[in-house]
Amino acid sequence: MREKIRHVLHIIKCKLLYENEIIPALYKFLCKIHLIKPHMIVYVDGGICSQMHQYLLGRYYAEKGMHVAYDLGWYARNGMDNNGVFERRFEFAEMWPALPFKAASGEMVTFYSRVFRVRRNGMHFPLQVEPPKYFGGYYFFDDEYEYAQLFRRYFLLQNSSFKKLNMLTNWGGVKCGVHVRRGDLAKMDDCFYGKVTRLYFLNALEYVKRHYDEVKFFFFSDELDWVEQNLVEEMDGYPFELMRGNKAWEDLALMAHCDCFISSQGSAGKVAALMNGKGLLIIPNDPHDLKWKERYENTLVIDN
Repeated sequence: MREKIRHVLHIIKCKLLYENEIIPALYKFLCKIHLIKPHMIVYVDGGICSQMHQYLLGRYYAEKGMHVAYDLGWYARNGMDNNGVFERRFEFAEMWPALPFKAASGEMVTFYSRVFRVRRNGMHFPLQVEPPKYFGGYYFFDDEYEYAQLFRRYFLLQNSSFKKLNMLTNWGGVKCGVHVRRGDLAKMDDCFYGKVTRLYFLNALEYVKRHYDEVKFFFFSDELDWVEQNLVEEMDGYPFELMRGNKAWEDLALMAHCDCFISSQGSAGKVAALMNGKGLLIIPNDPHDLKWKERYENTLVIDN
């Protein structure tokens, strides 16, 4: 009997909170007269670079004095890439344990996402909004320089929690981090990143070989077997290492401690360069990637 009563009360609560306009109107009024603290809720999904990007969306508003919380429900519901092969774990707090972070409750997410969802204009960042709001997808800053400045305020290399640097420090020469993103982005016909070919990597590797002395290549990939089968044979005696056994955020932190970077589709190689703040970044000639020339000055484009 008690369970039936609890079930009925839950249905009534849901009806009141989520299926009428009275409670949302009252909530907005209480926010307006400062009896309730309105929030900006930011949806988070994907790998560590997506998590960092969405974190900055929230911090933009937090710096303006607004209360921000993050919707992590995707990791409980899904937590996989688009073709269901590779796991995507929420690792942000492991990499950046000192940064302020508040997870939104399930009830807050349900209420905000129904009542206060922001209607996106393409993929652009909605700068002129007031709380309460729910950001339910990916947004990009209109001003790439502003994005880079905000990124550097929070994601300083020395602020990451990391203890595996000995995997790199045994090499005294130039360290080149090579990110090879495969998985869903390598196989989706409609991938908005575009596809990166084997030839692109070979040309990028050849460029680094010509321009740096005593260089060693550190390969980071979700498919290191593909790297071994397609790129290793072209190393021509150059030292290299396939970086195995790390979490995604540990790969990113290691990459960020390299001296130059070859990126792939996806963000990890580019984010590593931006965390580092110096060193050459090589990117493929794809419209999605070219915006990084505005974020990171020392960028070289190589045809894909």
